[in-house]
Amino acid sequence: MKNLSIAGVSFKDITDIILVNTTGLSTPSLDALLINFLRLNPNVYRYPLWGLGCAGGVRGLAKANIIAKSNPEAIGLLILSHRYFYQKQAAVRV
Repeated sequence: MKNLSIAGVSFKDITDIILVNTTGLSTPSLDALLINFLRLNPNVYRYPLWGLGCAGGVRGLAKANIIAKSNPEAIGLLILSHRYFYQKQAAVRV
């Protein structure tokens, strides 16, 4: 949030949100929840990217680059959310 104020941008100015998430799918999606939580413009373009693992960050940057080139007036927000879960395997005697 500090970076937005340094750039002189408010949440309402954001035109595109790119969310990279490796955790998986949810309904509603995390980007939709953030639009309401951060009070972003309800007409913001959403680009949810999931299931790409560590390569998701590179894919998110590539998408941001495409958006910036196609619309120089766009103000994008790139969010990377990486949470890794593992399950302990219990030893079972048969």
